[in-house]
Amino acid sequence: MGCATGSEVSVPSSLLECKDAPAVPAKGAGSKAAANFVVDLYDAHQDCFDKLGEVRGLVGALAR
Repeated sequence: MGCATGSEVSVPSSLLECKDAPAVPAKGAGSKAAANFVVDLYDAHQDCFDKLGEVRGLVGALAR
C-alpha cells in the first residue's frame, strides 16, 4: 500500500454493501426460473460493480 497522507475518505455505508446473489433455482425448475436467475445474478453483479466504481472515484479523488 502507499504512504498515508493524513487524508480521509468518507465512504457512504450504502456503497459498502452489495445485493446478495440470488438462490440457484431448484433442479427441474424450468427455463423461466433459469432466465430469471441469470437476470437477478447480473443485477447483483452490476450493483456491486457500480458501487465499487463509486468507491474507486472517491479514493482516486485523494490522489489528485
